[in-house]
Amino acid sequence: MRHVAHSEVNSHYRFFASATLTADLKNDVLIEGGGGMKSEQIFNTALLLLRLILGVIFAAHGMQKLFGAFGGPGLNGVAGMFKELGFSPALFWAWIVALSEGLGGLALILGVLPRIFAGLIAIVMLVAILKVHGSHGLFAGNGGMEYPLLILTVCIFIILVGAGKFSLYNKL
Repeated sequence: MRHVAHSEVNSHYRFFASATLTADLKNDVLIEGGGGMKSEQIFNTALLLLRLILGVIFAAHGMQKLFGAFGGPGLNGVAGMFKELGFSPALFWAWIVALSEGLGGLALILGVLPRIFAGLIAIVMLVAILKVHGSHGLFAGNGGMEYPLLILTVCIFIILVGAGKFSLYNKL
């Protein structure tokens, strides 16, 4: 029976580990099949995806409020809802929210002034939680704050980290 040195075992382990997906935390690299993608690239790609999805959702919400697109209520419908909630002047606040969502969504898609527009959307979501959804509990199925709380959290994340590498803001 042959005695195997510790270093020999490690070299065999490294060979097999390089053929699978592993995380090399020391070098901050994700390794797949001997190649690699730096965690910074992964982070910026994930942030781009997050911005694009949130941006599309809010650009569409803004168009619903501004133009009645996608079955939305339009400005007068939003103003009526705001009047019922006690916002005065209701049409003014309808404009503010519609523009914050519509322009905010477009800005997030492009990565332009992301912290400002994520902040505006965060304020809209905070007010939605406090004035509409909070009294219904957590779960969205009961009209609760689950969805706006998630959006608020994503907006806070973007406020903290910015647009990332893949944005017009980073290119300016």
